[in-house]
Formats: sequence, C-alpha cells, structure tokens
Amino acid sequence: MTVEEFATGQGTVGQTPQPLGHSRRALKYIRIRAASGNSGLLYVGPSTVGAASGYALIASDAAAESVTVEVDDVAKVWIVASQADQEYSYLVV
Repeated sequence: MTVEEFATGQGTVGQTPQPLGHSRRALKYIRIRAASGNSGLLYVGPSTVGAASGYALIASDAAAESVTVEVDDVAKVWIVASQADQEYSYLVV
C-alpha cells in the first residue's frame, strides 16, 4: 500500500445524522474511531442511523472504541451522536 491509497479525516457530530465525510472512494474499508474525550455515544450505520439502529461506539478517557466497515465510498457511512459536539476520526483504505 502506498500513501496515495489511503486518507484520513475528522469531524464533529450531534444528534442529527450526517455522512461520515464527502464522497471518497475506499479501496478496502473505513475505520471509524470515537474521540477519547467524548462524553456521549456515537452510532454508525446507513442514512437512517439512530440510537436504536446504529452500531454504538463508546469513548472513555483510557481508550476509544473503533469499528471497521467494508464499503466502497465514505459517503455511504453515516454517523450520529447521543449529544452535541461529539468528535470522531476515520481512516479510508
């Protein structure tokens, strides 16, 4: 793998679902990580993601949780939080 084949990004999300990032081709997968300082939960899923339907990512002071999603475009992955101003980062490979 070369540097040209992956990208990174960061964002902040609240209680309104939003795409993880702008449309960007993924060759293999996207790894999403909750920021360790978050006080709420993040939920990852399709555009209809919510607390009842999303995959929950928990953050703590010790270590933040992450999930890997095999998908071909960053914009197909959506994220929402249990409260305002929750941060995340992602790696596109």
